[in-house]
Amino acid sequence: MPLIDAISAAALAKIDDYNQQNIANTAWAFAKLVVTHEPLLASISAAAITRNLEFIPQGLANLAWALAKLVVLDAPLMPALSSAAMPNIDEYVPQNLSNTSWAFATLGVLHQPLMTAISAASRAKLALLAPRDMSNIAWAFAKLQVPDRPLLDSIAVEAIPKMTDFDPQGLTNMAWSCATLGIRNEQWLDAISSAVLARIAVLCAQDLSNTAWAFATLGIHNAQVFGSVVAEVAKEELDFTSQNLSNILWAFSTLGIMNDELLFSMADPLSNTLGSFDAWHLTNIVWSCANLRFRNTKIFDEAAEQGIAEIDKLSHIDCSITAWAFATIGLLNRPLLDAIS
Repeated sequence: MPLIDAISAAALAKIDDYNQQNIANTAWAFAKLVVTHEPLLASISAAAITRNLEFIPQGLANLAWALAKLVVLDAPLMPALSSAAMPNIDEYVPQNLSNTSWAFATLGVLHQPLMTAISAASRAKLALLAPRDMSNIAWAFAKLQVPDRPLLDSIAVEAIPKMTDFDPQGLTNMAWSCATLGIRNEQWLDAISSAVLARIAVLCAQDLSNTAWAFATLGIHNAQVFGSVVAEVAKEELDFTSQNLSNILWAFSTLGIMNDELLFSMADPLSNTLGSFDAWHLTNIVWSCANLRFRNTKIFDEAAEQGIAEIDKLSHIDCSITAWAFATIGLLNRPLLDAIS
């Protein structure tokens, strides 16, 4: 990318002359193009801190968003961004609030005073929040494990009449947020499930997985939702990852939903992807299959082989669950038992 390389070189040479808007715009542009230029980003960070982050709200939000988009965790810059944002948080428009919370959550940086300020500002501007803003803010608080019930309840009240305006990811992100924070708002979840059912044909594999996981985590057996998940899996049109498959099977097992069509449809995808499962998801799969009395010897044989390969990564709980699963299903695999022993 000759042009990008030339821009990077020119920016590095002139970064000391950049004002706040130049800095924020440059970071935003590289993030939008998904171009990670580490020397330039380091210089942008240093320049921003040198200028005491005296940016307009959009500049601060764009800078935070750019770092998160490029997955650049700049230790000195993130707390500086928090401190700079809080005094002017009331001036943030909804998208700034959404982008800032999303950025900190994506990078896994919890600054409680900032989240408290974002919560208050979001509730004050609730009627102005677009559907994506609402789902992003809810997701961010859940990702950072901030159980702000007043904020989530306020978002629910605003979101319920607007469910048809949410895209599939926004719907499933809200369900995932409720489950992650243990918030069982029946009216909100009913509205989410209705909207998901109306869009079920356009949900991606991740959306289906998150929806099933969320409802199971909250202990909600919505027959229509889970029936639709089965129908979509049975079509064999979506590209499910090992995590997607694990979460869906776990959801059905957790709720005790015995569905032969689902198990039959998942048999080959599970068998084909077991080699990519990490220790936790591998344990999850054998537990779910055993709990549903799904005695597929091919899956269990391949799980045993993968389990032996991953044995050093299995915790004592994983080992116990794996042994229980094989015993429950009535399959004796001596190499696996020897490895567990």
